[in-house]
Amino acid sequence: MSRRWLSAAVVCAVACITQLVDASFAYWSLTDSSMPGGAIAGAIGAAAAPTASVSGRDVTLAWGAASNATGYAVARAGFSSSVGGTCSGTVSATACTDTSLPENGGSSTAYTYTDTGKLYNWTGPTSAASATVTIPAPALTLTTTTYSTGVAATSSATVTSFFDSEGVTFCLDQSTLPCSTQLNSSSVTVPATGGTTTTSLNMPALSTAGTHTVYAIGTAGSVATASITVNQSPRRP
Repeated sequence: MSRRWLSAAVVCAVACITQLVDASFAYWSLTDSSMPGGAIAGAIGAAAAPTASVSGRDVTLAWGAASNATGYAVARAGFSSSVGGTCSGTVSATACTDTSLPENGGSSTAYTYTDTGKLYNWTGPTSAASATVTIPAPALTLTTTTYSTGVAATSSATVTSFFDSEGVTFCLDQSTLPCSTQLNSSSVTVPATGGTTTTSLNMPALSTAGTHTVYAIGTAGSVATASITVNQSPRRP
């Protein structure tokens, strides 16, 4: 390659780079020519604090859009901070559902949420925190809680605040699986949303009067209990 062609190539390369720099500067100068990165971040408005509604162990969030944001990062504060469902990663909409929130040791657990607008690799101000939302502890309700010795019976059982799609086994006086007295004759699975299901239990003919405990044991770790009373049946004359 001749020296003349080499010189021309260098001039062309310098001109191209200069045009790119000029274009970049023009883009930055639309925001803040003194600090481009900070200017972009400053151009992203703060989104409104999210509103939250609870269904079982799921929380649905919605918030007002932040100016210039193309996505949002949702954060949870409380017993567990790792968001899931459609709230994980970068959320392109202004609503999402955080799923399968854990409770703290079987007790009802409180959480709050914030959202932060994003534009490419820049982030805007974080919103104010949402109102506190409470995830109830798993619970078991029986329609019949009083029985008589020597008499088999049925009862309707409802579990709430279990994990979505969690399998449930009902046991008498035993909190671990497999149990010696299982009360549900068919498999029970919580629906994909809501955390609640109802089923029928078969209570055996118990021979001893007293108080007993029914356990609802979930395959994902949920456990709920309900007490029943067995009364002595009257003796026949």
